[in-house]
Amino acid sequence: MLELLEASYLALEGEDLMDAARDFSTETLKDCIPNLDCDLAEQVSHVFELPSQRRVQWFDVKWHINAYEKDRHMNAMLPELAKLHFNIYSSSHTSERVEGIIQVVEESGPLKGFEFR
Repeated sequence: MLELLEASYLALEGEDLMDAARDFSTETLKDCIPNLDCDLAEQVSHVFELPSQRRVQWFDVKWHINAYEKDRHMNAMLPELAKLHFNIYSSSHTSERVEGIIQVVEESGPLKGFEFR
């Protein structure tokens, strides 16, 4: 049902069947939340806040890592590897942005004589 709700957000304007699927799955999931296992109820609430298709996926990674860590059937190595990957990726992009900013500042006219490194 959660996947149907997520898929319904991919509908184009005028796709009445997908609109009906969204309404049906939303009502059904709202009714079922009290009976769902805690982890699944958290996932449903997360989708109600903002569907995954409308999220910036990279910023949602930490939420998914934390949600997976709560799963009792998880492989303990996977969240550690995911965190490591996230940190390495974030670090490399941060340094690229800093280098880009420094280059722009160094190339700009009024600040040309200053040393930033």
